[in-house]
Amino acid sequence: MIVPEVLPPRIPSHHQSAEKEKRIRSSFDDLPTLDELQRRYLVFVLESTGGSRMKTAEVLGVDRRTVTRMLDRYSLKPTDAEESD
Repeated sequence: MIVPEVLPPRIPSHHQSAEKEKRIRSSFDDLPTLDELQRRYLVFVLESTGGSRMKTAEVLGVDRRTVTRMLDRYSLKPTDAEESD
């Protein structure tokens, strides 16, 4: 019998998928503006890339300078990790 506990980590279980969907849906609970969604997504991608502006730019499909301008626009401070790239 195949149970979620025996699945490799790269294959999400139903529970993991449901949790991920719940987190994504909670991002929209307060019906944010597109500008606020962009800010939240920027923060999410920065966190996912360990604060790397270069990797964040690759994920977003923009130039690294655009990420820097977005950080300025949203008054977000770069972390020490970001300053190294």
